[in-house]
Amino acid sequence: LYVDKSAGPFVNGQINDLVPDSQVFAPQNSLFGQVSNPYNEIDDALARAAADPNFTTIRIVGNGGIDGRVETVQDNFSYQIGFASNGTPLSDGSTMDLPQGVRVIIDSGAVLKFSGTRIGVGSVTPLVDVSDSSLQILGLPSIVTANGLPARDATNAIIPGSVYLTSVNDDELGAGNSPTFTPTAAAGDWGGIDFRGDLDAADESRRNRESEGVFLHHIQHADLRFGGGSVSIGGQQVQVSPIDMAITRPTIINSRVTQSADAAIAATPDTFAETRFTDVAFQAGGVFTPDYTRVGPNIYGNYVADNSFNGLFVRVATRTGETLQPITTSARFDDEDIPHILPENLIIQGTPGGPILQSSAPASLLIRLAPIAAGNVAAGTYVYRITNVDSLGLESAASQPTIPVTLNAAGGVQLNSLPAVPTNSQFVSRRLYRATVDTATGLPGQFLQVAQLNASDTSFADIRATGTTPLSEDDVVLRSRLDARLSIDPGTVVKLKGARIEARFGANLLAEGAPGLPVVFTSLDDARYGGGGTFDTNGGGQSGRLTPGDWGGIYIGHGAAGSIDQAVIAGAGGSTRIEGGFASFNPIEVQQARLRLANTAFDQNADGRGDVAGTRVGRGDNAAGTVFARASTPVIINNDFTGGNGPALSFDINSLNSAEVSDHGRATGVIDAIDVVGNSGPLIQNNTLQDNEINGMQVRGGQLATAGVWDDVDMVHVVTDSIEIPNKHIFGGLRLQSDARGS
Repeated sequence: LYVDKSAGPFVNGQINDLVPDSQVFAPQNSLFGQVSNPYNEIDDALARAAADPNFTTIRIVGNGGIDGRVETVQDNFSYQIGFASNGTPLSDGSTMDLPQGVRVIIDSGAVLKFSGTRIGVGSVTPLVDVSDSSLQILGLPSIVTANGLPARDATNAIIPGSVYLTSVNDDELGAGNSPTFTPTAAAGDWGGIDFRGDLDAADESRRNRESEGVFLHHIQHADLRFGGGSVSIGGQQVQVSPIDMAITRPTIINSRVTQSADAAIAATPDTFAETRFTDVAFQAGGVFTPDYTRVGPNIYGNYVADNSFNGLFVRVATRTGETLQPITTSARFDDEDIPHILPENLIIQGTPGGPILQSSAPASLLIRLAPIAAGNVAAGTYVYRITNVDSLGLESAASQPTIPVTLNAAGGVQLNSLPAVPTNSQFVSRRLYRATVDTATGLPGQFLQVAQLNASDTSFADIRATGTTPLSEDDVVLRSRLDARLSIDPGTVVKLKGARIEARFGANLLAEGAPGLPVVFTSLDDARYGGGGTFDTNGGGQSGRLTPGDWGGIYIGHGAAGSIDQAVIAGAGGSTRIEGGFASFNPIEVQQARLRLANTAFDQNADGRGDVAGTRVGRGDNAAGTVFARASTPVIINNDFTGGNGPALSFDINSLNSAEVSDHGRATGVIDAIDVVGNSGPLIQNNTLQDNEINGMQVRGGQLATAGVWDDVDMVHVVTDSIEIPNKHIFGGLRLQSDARGS
C-alpha cells in the first residue's frame, strides 16, 4: 500500500487535509493504495493493512511540495500524526501503531510531524498481539555538488536526502500543508520511535524474526528533532526517547538526533544481547545456516547533539520507574562511536545454586478432545501433553497424557479447556505435544511438538500432519540457572552518574580494550570523552569537569568474575543506591571473587568511604582504597594509579595467602599473559603509583586464618592495624618472601 501526501485535494495550490478522503477518492477497491492511486493519509493505510492480511507492506513516500522540488524541504507536504492544540486528532491519525505482520517503509524526502504521540512497533500488552511488525526508514545522503546544486542520480533525478521526523510546530520543515500560527517547536513535543520486543520475544506463540536471524528494523539517514516527550501508552504517561528499544535490535546508522528532551537513543539492558546462531535452539528444523552473529543494536555513524543526554542511554529503570532491570543474558557493548550512559546501577544477574528441580506441571485433567473434519492429521488414536515455557525457552515438567481421541479419517483435533499459564509465574507461553497410541498395547509412542501456544488461550485446533521436536522423556526435569555476562569492546565509553556496575554470583564482566582503544569508565560530567559528534554528553556544555566520587565503581561480588584490561577508570569511588538507602563503593571491589586487572589507568578516584553503611545489604563492608579486595587473589599487573584519595590497593590479611596464582591472560582477543611461576596469593607486578593518599598496598589488620605469604616485592606493603598470627595447627604462619628482583 502506498501513501503519498501530495495525492490529496488542493486548495489555492496547497493540500487540504480537512476534506475527507471519501469526497476525493473513489470507493476503496483492489486498486486503491497502489502507486497510481495512493492513500493520502497514513491512518487509512494502517487500517486497511490491519483488516486485510493480503497487504503486508506500507510505503510512505516523500514529495516535492508546492514547488515540486524534494530538496526544498520547507514547503514539502508533511504527514501529521498526533493531536492538535484543541485535542482533536491530526490528519494522519492520533498515533502510528504498526499492525501485526505489517512492514512500514518510509522513503527518503518524507517529512513526518508529530504532536504528543509516538511510532509504536511491537506489542505493549500481552492481550493485544501486534508482533512481527517492522519499521524501515530509508533516507539517503543529502549530497550537494560543487556549484551548490543538489546531486542527481544516474537517471538525472534529484537524490531526495533524509527522512525527517519532527514536531508539528516545526516551521522549518514540511510547511507546505502546516498552519503558520503554530507555536515554536520545543524539545519533548512528541515521543519517538518506540521499538518493543520484550513481550513478543518472550512468547513463543508469536513470530520473532530475530530468532531466525532476520533483523528488519532499520533506520538510516533519518533526522529526528524535538522528541523525547511523554506520551500515552496503554493509559499511562510514558517518556519515550527519540529512538527507544526494548529487547529488539534495529540498525541505526548515519542519522541525526537533536533538540530532544530525553536521551537521543535508549535501550534496556537485555537489548544488548549477543546471539550466536550456532546454538541448538536456533537450528531445530534446519531453518538457516548459522554463519552469523548479532550483537545488540547496530549503531554507528550517528550525530547526537543538543539533547538532554547525547548518547546511548541504558534504560535500567523500568518504564514505571519502580524496579531496576538487570542484564539476564550474554550482553555486549560494541557501539564504540557513541557513549553508553548509566544513570542507575547496572546489575549483571547471577544465579546462586545448582539447577532447579521442576516438580510442578500443567494439569491435563480438564482438557477435552474432539475430532474435526479439517486438518492433515492421519486417522488413528492420539493423546496430548502440555508444558509451560519461560522467557528463556526453558520448559516445565510435562502434564500427564490426556484422555485419548480417535480419528476415523484424516482431519484434526479440537482441544478445549487447556490450562493457562499460572498468574504471576515465570512462564510466558506453552508447548503442545502429541503422540500416537498403539492400539495393541494402549501405550503412547513418542510425543512430538505440534504447536506453540500463548499464555492464555484455552482452545486450539490441531491440524498439523506431523510433529517436530520430541518431548524430553526424563522423569526428573532440571531447569538451568543461566548466568549473565557483560562484555565491553575496545574503544567503548561508559559514563555513569551516581551508579555502579555490579556482577553477582556466577556473572561475568569483561571490559578488555586494546592499545590506543581503551574501555573508558568515567563520570557523566567528564567532557574529556564522548562520541556521536560531541563530548558534551550530559548537555551541560563543554565545561563539564570530572570530580572524584561522581559515580560508584565496579563491584565483583561473591562467586563472580571480572577481567579489565586496557581500560580507564576515572571519577569513581562515590555513593550509589542500595536496597533501602545509599552506600559508597570503591572504584574496584572484588569480594570473594576472581579478577584480572591489567594495563589500566586510574585517575582522580575517591576512596570509596564517603559514608559508612555496614555490610551494605549483604555486599560486605569496605575500606578506603582504589582497589579493594577481600578473600580474593586477583591478578593486578601493569596498571597506573594516579590521584587517588585513598591507598592504591587495600587487601585483607587472609587474601595474601599461599595459594599459587598465575596470570591466565585475557578472556577476549590475544591472551597477553605474563609468565610467572611460583607466585603465592595475589599476583601484583609492574604497577606505577603517583599522587595517591597512600602509594602502596594497605594490608588491613586482623587474625591470620591461613598460611600467609607476602612475595610482591615491587609493591610497598603498608600496615596500620595489628596483625595477629596464631599458633599453627594444620597450616598457618606468615612468610615474608624475597625473589631475584628484591627483598
